[in-house]
Amino acid sequence: MLTISGMAQYPCINTSISYRVWLLNNHWQRELRLKLAEFGLTYTEFLIMSVLIIDIKTAPGFPKLKRGLNQKYVQDLLGLNKMVVSQSVTSLHHKLHGFLYR
Repeated sequence: MLTISGMAQYPCINTSISYRVWLLNNHWQRELRLKLAEFGLTYTEFLIMSVLIIDIKTAPGFPKLKRGLNQKYVQDLLGLNKMVVSQSVTSLHHKLHGFLYR
């Protein structure tokens, strides 16, 4: 069972559903970040790449694009800060360039 040291003294916390969901979410995030690190990616870069990979015009739940994919669309779709998207796209560009031309 996933627990945080020192919390065992509060048995009601260890049996709480919300606490278990929180622990599971933290565990999932940690594992995901470790796997992404193997590829040199951050979680934000992974999200942006996911949007780029999905066929947005046909995928259920995604609005149809009229003017093509751009940073503003990614920002709005993922609910990310404009600067975070810009920095992540720049970082992805450099990583891709390094991957293609090594």
